[in-house]
Amino acid sequence: MNKYISLVFLLSLIGMSSCHKDDDILQNEEDYLIFGKFYGFCFGETCIETFKLTSSGLYEDTLDHYRATDGFDFVSLPNTMFLLVKDLTEEIPEALLNEENKTFGCPDCYDQGGIFIQVSKKDKLKTWFIDMDKKGAPDYLYQLMDTVNKKVALING
Repeated sequence: MNKYISLVFLLSLIGMSSCHKDDDILQNEEDYLIFGKFYGFCFGETCIETFKLTSSGLYEDTLDHYRATDGFDFVSLPNTMFLLVKDLTEEIPEALLNEENKTFGCPDCYDQGGIFIQVSKKDKLKTWFIDMDKKGAPDYLYQLMDTVNKKVALING
């Protein structure tokens, strides 16, 4: 009987550990997700929106350089904004995390805009540019694209 109890316990433990998302993007304070959108032929503050999400806060880039991958100047946003977007990391598909640095489609080639995603996890940096036109992106990115656009709109209120 003890063998069966031990076996059930072991199988339960294995089952629970397999459900745990071990690849949470923001496991450490040094890990971060940068996300945003950009439009080249555009005027105004909302043409380029880039945000950095950490496990404890949300920050906005004040420089707004077109298709920048570094050299940001992030300023802290209120905690209320952080609470609106802190679940964004859950929307990052595993398939994207398995991709190398890549551009999907032709972001902003014909003024349709683009989405920027950058993940730094355990000092490994990956960067992706995604065409706003879903025809230029694989279908596994559609939900992420919609969510990024919604989160940017929430932040801009």
